[in-house]
Amino acid sequence: MSQATPVRIVLPYREQPFQKPTAIINAFFTWRGIQPREDYYTHICSDPRSSRLYLVLDLHCKTHPNVDLNKLDLEVFKVSGIDSLISER
Repeated sequence: MSQATPVRIVLPYREQPFQKPTAIINAFFTWRGIQPREDYYTHICSDPRSSRLYLVLDLHCKTHPNVDLNKLDLEVFKVSGIDSLISER
């Protein structure tokens, strides 16, 4: 059985219209066909000069609690709506 590799996912989205982070997270997991269960952490970051918010998901970091978050692979996706996620790698 293979171990899941920790990865950091960034999902930038507009503050308005408001979208619940849980809805975005669930849509992302469904879109990618993954089920990390509760093995992820979430962070919401913002830039005061912008109306964009950044939903950051650290996947599989509970399974690997000693992982260096600064060395995680980073994947960025554009969120244009709950049903529209686009890879920006």
